[in-house]
Amino acid sequence: MLDSVWLLFAFPALGALIILFAGRWMSQKVVGWVASAAVLGAFLVAAGLYLSLVGLPAEERSVTVTWWDWMTIGSFHVPAAVLIDPLSAVMALVVTGVGFLIHVYSIGYMDHEKRYQRYF
Repeated sequence: MLDSVWLLFAFPALGALIILFAGRWMSQKVVGWVASAAVLGAFLVAAGLYLSLVGLPAEERSVTVTWWDWMTIGSFHVPAAVLIDPLSAVMALVVTGVGFLIHVYSIGYMDHEKRYQRYF
């Protein structure tokens, strides 16, 4: 499950792209629920990461997932990587969980606004 950390970023990005390119043709409620579903997907991935991390022995609960070298200057390397440890897993749960609740609340709160799709 730890290798699927990229989904934590992919779900919100996919939701944003769907709303960006197809939001004009969707109803306001559908736009809100697409955005909320994207954040909920990220929350479920964060929950899976947390549960996978808790199942590891204490000395192995810090995992770095590296995707590629973002920048290399001589012997200096800057990787595109994500560190998954107990603190980052809990913060991912908090951010995506609260973000999901905000999205669900905003569906009704922003209902009367013009250009509703731009909010999400």
